Amino acid sequence: MQFYLNIINNNCTLSYSDNELITKNKYSVYTQNDTIYIVNKLNKSFTVTLLDISGKIIAKKNSINSFIKLDSSTLNKGVYIINILEAKGRIESKKIIIN
Repeated sequence: MQFYLNIINNNCTLSYSDNELITKNKYSVYTQNDTIYIVNKLNKSFTVTLLDISGKIIAKKNSINSFIKLDSSTLNKGVYIINILEAKGRIESKKIIIN
């Protein structure tokens, strides 16, 4: 099955092929033993910014390999946003809950 999406307005065209859509969820985010792990399934470098619900930056870290570990032992209980910035400029956001 092949998929192609083409959105056109007066000023620009936005297109996505099926390959781009398949790799959209290329990051795994999980917590274990007071550590947040962010793993890139495609083994590429990226930058992570951890924000609280008000938008305040809690931590920012660049990956050396295809993963980042963040210490969550000092975080208050609540909802946090992880922004993942790729080298190409794409941003993916994930929500985590610390309880």
